[in-house]
Amino acid sequence: MKLLKNYNERSQKIERFILKNKIFCLIIVIAVVVMIGGKINEISELQNKTDISVSEQESDEEKVDTSVNFEEADKEDDGKHWRFYWTDLVVLVAGGGFCSIQIIRERAKAKEKLH
Repeated sequence: MKLLKNYNERSQKIERFILKNKIFCLIIVIAVVVMIGGKINEISELQNKTDISVSEQESDEEKVDTSVNFEEADKEDDGKHWRFYWTDLVVLVAGGGFCSIQIIRERAKAKEKLH
């Protein structure tokens, strides 16, 4: 039964936190939905690119290109390195700000306990 008691205490603590920080929780939910939506779009675009490249390979099997075009090779490698999205910045700023506020609150509580 102790596990159930701990679970109830944890769930009540989470509910209190959500009630206190409604705006923050709403922002987090919106950010997560936007990120998931962006990831779904990336996956569908990647599938479309692979479908097109497969059909191009089937039609161009007889042609052999011996020249190397470095610009096209660079364009093909775009998906293989790190990209920056503006949602990353929003999440970092919001998360950093929230953590800073929580740290300041905890320090204030610790000072009150000492006095």
